[in-house]
Amino acid sequence: MKTAPKSVTQWRRQLDQLVRRKTPLALKDFPQLDDDIHEAFAEGVTVAEYFDDTIRRELESLGFPYEDLDDAEVQEKVLAELEAQGYPGCASQGDARGGRS
Repeated sequence: MKTAPKSVTQWRRQLDQLVRRKTPLALKDFPQLDDDIHEAFAEGVTVAEYFDDTIRRELESLGFPYEDLDDAEVQEKVLAELEAQGYPGCASQGDARGGRS
């Protein structure tokens, strides 16, 4: 179990790891959340809570079938669809795909 992050940088790093583990995307693909992330950290929201409450909503708005996020085939299919639609965060996904653990 990870220790509670002591800085917003650590909190972001843990959130990015969770996003990369569950999706073919990375936290950098959600720049619109930067201010919200700082606020959530300041309010004591956990990384898991933020993922479930905020990242999940963002993913669903992009068409990710949330219940299948751990399925690599689903991830690749959704990523291909996002790239075809020109989603701005998908232009350089080589590092995000390799970033999953």
